[in-house]
Amino acid sequence: MATLLLVIIYASFISLGLPDALLGSTWPVIRVDIAASVGAAGYISFIASACTILSSIASGRILARFGVGKVTVFSVFLTAIALYGFSKAPAYWWFLILAFPLGLGAGGVDTGLNWFIAGNYEARHMNWLHAFWGVGALLGPNIMAGNLTAGGTWRNGYGTVALLQSILVIILTGAIPLWKIVADRKALPDRQKVEEQARIASGQPMLFYVKRPGVLLSMGAFLLYCAFETTLGLWSSSYLVETRSLTPVLAARWTSLFYGSIMAGRLISGFLTFTLSSRVIFRSGMALMVAGSLCFLLPVGPYGALAGIILAGLGGGPLLPTWIHLTPRRFGTQYSGRIIGIQMASSYVGISLLSPLFGLIFSKTAMDLLPVVLLSYAVGMSVLAEAVEKRLARH
Repeated sequence: MATLLLVIIYASFISLGLPDALLGSTWPVIRVDIAASVGAAGYISFIASACTILSSIASGRILARFGVGKVTVFSVFLTAIALYGFSKAPAYWWFLILAFPLGLGAGGVDTGLNWFIAGNYEARHMNWLHAFWGVGALLGPNIMAGNLTAGGTWRNGYGTVALLQSILVIILTGAIPLWKIVADRKALPDRQKVEEQARIASGQPMLFYVKRPGVLLSMGAFLLYCAFETTLGLWSSSYLVETRSLTPVLAARWTSLFYGSIMAGRLISGFLTFTLSSRVIFRSGMALMVAGSLCFLLPVGPYGALAGIILAGLGGGPLLPTWIHLTPRRFGTQYSGRIIGIQMASSYVGISLLSPLFGLIFSKTAMDLLPVVLLSYAVGMSVLAEAVEKRLARH
C-alpha cells in the first residue's frame, strides 16, 4: 500500500510541476496573441503566488480537518479547471482571474504532500518527490513546444495539460482510503503524544512559530531560492529571445532544460543521501547555483546561458526537498506541519513579489539584468542558509 500511494503521490507532484513552466516558456507567443506586455506575465504569477501563500498558511488547519487525500483531490481539481480556462481565455484579464484557482490548488498540493512525505517516508523519497515535480516542469514546456512545432497553438498545449490533470483527479479520488492506511502503518511509537502536542500547537498564532530559533532565517532562504527558480523559469525564455536571438521554440526547449536539470539534481541527490550528509549536498548545491548565475555573464554567446541554466538546475534541485525533510528534526515533529506551511508560504512571497517586480524592471530597462538578479538571489540565499545552521547549533 505504501508503495502504491507513493507512486500516486509522485504522479501528483508531476501534475504540480506541469503548469509551472508553461507560462514563462510560452509567454513570448501568448502575449502577442492576447496583446499583453512582456512584464504582464509577472502579474499573473503574482496572483497565483498570493493565493498559494494563503493556501499554504491555512494548510495546517485544513489538512487536520479534511485529511491529505481529500485536500489533494480538490486542489488538483482546481488546477485542472484553471488550466482549461487558460486554453479558452480570450483576453489577458481572463488569465488574471484564473490565476486564483491555479494558486489555491498549487498551495494545497504542495504543502500537503510535503508534510505527508516528511512524516511518513525517508529523505530519499522527499528528494525523489521533488524530482517528479521536475518531470512535470520538464514535460510542460515540451508539450507546449510539441504543439507549436506541429502547427498547433499554445491553447492546444494548455488543453492537453488540463486533460492530464483531470485524469489524475479521478485516480486520486479512488485512492483516498490509502492515506490513512499508510499513515497508520508508518506511525511513530509516541504518535498519540505527538498528535496531542500538534493539536495544542495548532491553536497558536503564526508568530509563535516564526519566533522559534532559525525559522525566520529559514523563511528568508526559502523566499530567495524560490525567487531564483521562478525568475529563471519565467524570464529566461524571454531573455534568450530578446538578448541571444533564439527562436521562441528553441528558447522554450532551453528553458525546459532548467527543469530537467532540477529533476536530475534531485534524482542524483536521492542516491547521494546514502553516502553524503545533507550539509555537504546542500552546500554543493548552493555553489552550483552561484556558478550557474555567473555563466550567464560569460562572453560566449548563448551557450554561457545554456551552461548557466543547467548548472543552476542541478545545484538548486536538492535544496528545497532537503530542507523540508529536515523540518521535523530541526523544529519538532509537533510543529512541523505548520512550519512547513509557513516556509512554503514565505517561498511564494518571493515568487509573488520579486518576480513581477523584476518583470516591471525588465520591461522598463533591459533583459540583460537577469544574470545580476539571479546572482544576487543565489548569494543571499547562501548567506541565510549558513546563518540558519549557526543559529540552530547554538540551541
